[in-house]
Amino acid sequence: MKINLMLLVKKVIIASTYFGFIFFYVAFLAKLSMDLKILYTSSNSPFYFNKCEKVWSHRGYSKVFAENSIEAFKAALKLKSNGIEIDVFFDTKLDRLVVSHDYPYNLKNGKILFFEEVAKQIGDNSYYWIDFKNLAWLTPENTERALERLDRVSNNYKIKSKIIVESKSIKQLSPFSRAGFNTTYWVVIDENMSDSEIEKKLREIKISYLLGAIHAVSMDYKSYTGDLIENLKSIPILIFTINNKNLITKLITYKNIKIILSDENFFQFNGCV
Repeated sequence: MKINLMLLVKKVIIASTYFGFIFFYVAFLAKLSMDLKILYTSSNSPFYFNKCEKVWSHRGYSKVFAENSIEAFKAALKLKSNGIEIDVFFDTKLDRLVVSHDYPYNLKNGKILFFEEVAKQIGDNSYYWIDFKNLAWLTPENTERALERLDRVSNNYKIKSKIIVESKSIKQLSPFSRAGFNTTYWVVIDENMSDSEIEKKLREIKISYLLGAIHAVSMDYKSYTGDLIENLKSIPILIFTINNKNLITKLITYKNIKIILSDENFFQFNGCV
C-alpha cells in the first residue's frame, strides 16, 4: 500500500497543532483559575489591622523624644499606641535598612539606627507602618536585595504579619505583596492634575488593589476629599498626619479608614463606639 507522505505530514501537523492548542487552553484555564483565586483572596481578605483604636504614633511619640528613635517608639507603646510609623531607607552600600526621615541620615546618639535594632527591641509588641523613603527609586536588583533584607529581619523577629510597607510606586510594592508583606500605596493627587489624569490614577489604584498588587492606600488627610472618598470607599485607607482632636474623632468612625497617624496622644480613641 502506498503512503502519501505529504498527506501524512499534513495530518501530523494538524494533529500537533490541535493538541498543542488544547494543551495551551487547559494551561491557560488553570492559570486563570489560580489568578482568580489569588484575586478573590486578596480583595476579600480582612485588612491586616482591624482594631477599634486606629490612631498610631507618627515616627514614635516625638513630642518628648527624637522622632524615629527607639525611645520615641517605646514611649508611644507605653501610651498604648497599637502601631508605629517608621521612616526607612535601603542603603545599597551597607546593604541595610536605615531608620531615617532624611538623607543624609538623621543620626541617633551619633550613630545610624538600623531597622533590625528596632525590630530587636520592639519585637511583636507593635504593628509597623514602614514608610520606605527610597523604594520607588531603587533598581530591580536593589529592590530584590531590600526585600530579602526586610524578609530576613521580619522573620528573625517574627513581625512579618505586623508590617505594612508604604511607597509611592505600585510597581515597586508588588514584589513585597507577592512575598507576603502587607503594602500600601502612597497616593499623591497634585492640584495641577486634570480630571482625566485623576480618573486614570484612581482606575490604576482600583485595578492594582483587585489584583493584589497593593492592600491599602495611604494619603495626607487633606487629600481625602471628594473623588477620593467616593472612588476609594471599598479600599482600606491609611491617613496621615492628624493632630486635631475633632477631625480624628470624625474620621476614626469611617469603616474603610483603618489607621490614622498622629503626633498627639490620641492612641486610645475608639472608632467603634
